[in-house]
Amino acid sequence: DLPAGCQELNIEMEKAILIQNEKDLNALFSAYQNIEPINFNKSALLIIKGESTSGILSMTEDIKIDNKRIYINIAIVHGYTTVMEKWIVGYVIPNNIEIEDISFNIDYREYSAD
Repeated sequence: DLPAGCQELNIEMEKAILIQNEKDLNALFSAYQNIEPINFNKSALLIIKGESTSGILSMTEDIKIDNKRIYINIAIVHGYTTVMEKWIVGYVIPNNIEIEDISFNIDYREYSAD
């Protein structure tokens, strides 16, 4: 889990960010007290941030690791509010994955009562 309120992190929107050491983790999350420790000898932290043009009613994520490649699907369902809303997801992944091995898709959908 990422710390509450970290949607304001200063990272590029809708781009995969890979953190592979304690120094980079501490620099990025310096304003947040409760970041979970990560064993960077075995793992890395993958972060993706975005912004919905409407309020977020729900968000689902699906991640698959297949032969040193990571595939992520993020589905965001817009609510009825018109306020733009930032979101962020983080995954602890094996440290042998390179940024080039990460593919992700973000699907913004309108809410439908059907």
